[in-house]
Amino acid sequence: MDIAALDNFDCLLQLLSMITNRTTIDRESIESAASVFERLVPNSKDRLITVEYLSRLIGEADNVDNSFWGVTLFQDIIVLSVGAVYFFRLSSEYIELLLEESVLEYDLKKRLHQILKDCNEKEYWQAPQLKNNKNIDKIWARIPFDEISLLEENSNNLLKSQISLMDRASDAVLHHTVKKSFSHGIIKYLTKNGLQLD
Repeated sequence: MDIAALDNFDCLLQLLSMITNRTTIDRESIESAASVFERLVPNSKDRLITVEYLSRLIGEADNVDNSFWGVTLFQDIIVLSVGAVYFFRLSSEYIELLLEESVLEYDLKKRLHQILKDCNEKEYWQAPQLKNNKNIDKIWARIPFDEISLLEENSNNLLKSQISLMDRASDAVLHHTVKKSFSHGIIKYLTKNGLQLD
């Protein structure tokens, strides 16, 4: 590859890829999306629960405003952003969700506090409308895969909690890097597994 022919950003990405010896992800490819999902969540039952929840969450984000959300495929994570705010992160260790705590049912909230860490303010540097709004009681929840039943059993309440924040997050302009890195391969993979977008 002729690195001299690349623009600065693409050159930097190529150099980082060579330095870290990581393979390039084809964000348009359903096969790349399937491969990352299968690597991150090797248990097929856990993967189905995760895919169903992410599909529903994307559907809700699309209902709020179909131009202000993006889903991005990386080697080691999958991210759903609404506006400039991360709402869902999938890694090989856990699923992370941005939740409005006041919307959660009491028993769910109690269980979440047993296994989740409280919101880390540095996660919201791109979302001042959430960071500075003292009326929003938010938590950045980490759900390890050995607690995946929490996601399955409480998906409606968790979604309701996330939807409550989406209206405020969608006011922010979707960051250009999220638009540039939008992963159609994930949408194809989720569509194959039941996602329906208008």
